Amino acid sequence: MVKPENLRVNLLADPTAVPCCCQTFSWAFSSDQPLVAQKEYRLQVRKPMEQALAADTGFVEDSRSSGIEIASWAHPPEPDSVYLWRVAVRGDQGQEGVSEEAAFLTESAFMHAPAGIWHGGKPDFCILRASFRRPRRKVYKILANVTACSPEPARQYVYSLYVGGVFAGLGPSRYGKDAQGNNIVYYNGIDITPLVCAEENAVAALNYTSAEKSFFCEIRAYYEDGSSESLLSTADADRWEAADVAAVFRPSGSIGTGYYFAPAENFDAEALGRLCWEPAVPAFLPPGASVRPYPAEPINRYIISPRKTGDLKEEGVFFVDFGKELVGGIGLEIDAPEAAEIIVRFGEELENGRVRYRMRTGNCYEETWRLKSGRNRLENTGMKTFRYVELLNLPASPARIWGTAIRQEKLQDQSAVWGLKLLHPQMEGGFESFEVASADKSSIDYTAYAKVSLMTSYDAGGASNGPEMTGASISLYLNGDEVETRQLGQSGEQTESEQQETSVQKEVQPDGSVLKVYSSNNTEYPNTWQGTLGGLKEGDVVSFVMRVQDENGFTYEQEVSRTTFTVKDGWIRSSDSGDAADSQILVK
Repeated sequence: MVKPENLRVNLLADPTAVPCCCQTFSWAFSSDQPLVAQKEYRLQVRKPMEQALAADTGFVEDSRSSGIEIASWAHPPEPDSVYLWRVAVRGDQGQEGVSEEAAFLTESAFMHAPAGIWHGGKPDFCILRASFRRPRRKVYKILANVTACSPEPARQYVYSLYVGGVFAGLGPSRYGKDAQGNNIVYYNGIDITPLVCAEENAVAALNYTSAEKSFFCEIRAYYEDGSSESLLSTADADRWEAADVAAVFRPSGSIGTGYYFAPAENFDAEALGRLCWEPAVPAFLPPGASVRPYPAEPINRYIISPRKTGDLKEEGVFFVDFGKELVGGIGLEIDAPEAAEIIVRFGEELENGRVRYRMRTGNCYEETWRLKSGRNRLENTGMKTFRYVELLNLPASPARIWGTAIRQEKLQDQSAVWGLKLLHPQMEGGFESFEVASADKSSIDYTAYAKVSLMTSYDAGGASNGPEMTGASISLYLNGDEVETRQLGQSGEQTESEQQETSVQKEVQPDGSVLKVYSSNNTEYPNTWQGTLGGLKEGDVVSFVMRVQDENGFTYEQEVSRTTFTVKDGWIRSSDSGDAADSQILVK
């Protein structure tokens, strides 16, 4: 049996803002039999409740299962619409299978010419709020299509969005550039369906920026019949209120370096009760800028529990160790017997048992929080990089403290690993080489070129000539999800011959077995995967698994997992391995 699984549109698991002009479809080809390859595929796309297909490729002879485009549409995709799609496949041994239907939502028409808002006094910090009614029709999703300007001065996200008082999302990513050099402002389609529970629903955005101050939002309901409806947008500025919250975030210096200015969040909890609300005023995109869907998985804020907390020997000093590096901030709940001012310090390392908050990078991670008498609940919205936190002058022990990690969902606890996974207990082996290079395409979109050369045969029997390989494949994974599988050539007599392009290494193992590693450039019998993978993001993990089957029916797997590159301050860095031979350091 064969079956396509793990369906993706533009490599997204939950595509909520797919451009009408360009879609790529991907799936994982799965089989309950070894060494079965895809031979043909057929893509079908439709709108819900409609019998006529928007697209039908018919069966196409192609072994690819990623980056597939539909050349001809009967009814091209329209904005603000729900589409359903599926893929049928045929294997090279005659098997057929069909996927379950998956959905994608097309881009927002509102964001083609958005109308924004801000506070009339143009403060750096402002809160915007409005309300909308829950639809009475049965919805598929309710999205907040949202962005803001500008993330550039502070190198931090501008807005934090809340629905019903619950955090929903943040953004936007830093600007991209179009072919003419104009700014691209990215928006996200944030799924707020689970948060819309009351008849009347409040939405609010806490914003910070020192330039191009504008916030853009549309709440849109997508119905199960494929239609959609706008419930609220910033185009109706008179439905929104704005408050200057500079008094809540008291004036402070920068926690950043000379490269950027990011304010310390010097909270004043008492000032929250004294906000003055005014009608929001229209705000606009910067000249020449355009808005496009963010082409990657959305960034979110995740709660992280401390690994260790406790009082230090010095009175009133509370220490927190999260056990690993976080990018984000913290949250604090505390019952203060009276108003008090506390100091919060963040750091990546300890110095004489105390948190080093004056960073080696030049950042200064120190904030002053003013607590009101009674229950306080305060939470950072900006970004700092830290593991340890120190709170000074606490009037009482915290009721609760937590970390707020800003990241993509699938990037938690990823690490660079070299490994060998054996499906037969007697097998041993290794790899020949792994090479990665990266090229900068834009501020958020990178393409990696990879070439992998791996082992092709083992001998576990103790004899000088081991079992012959009868088949092999290499599968490519992105952040643990299979993107593509390619069948490799057989070794046999031809790859063991004395051809110039073939080399054979033999090594006697301690148990007396003989390991044979074949390396071949013979195009008839390739043993490498090479190609490009686009849309990569900071911290993405690309891994390869090579599966080898021998004449005795044993299957061996070798896995190479590597963080291909990191991005910091606009620079592409090398892979995490520290091995300069495995990757290149590129410039901006």
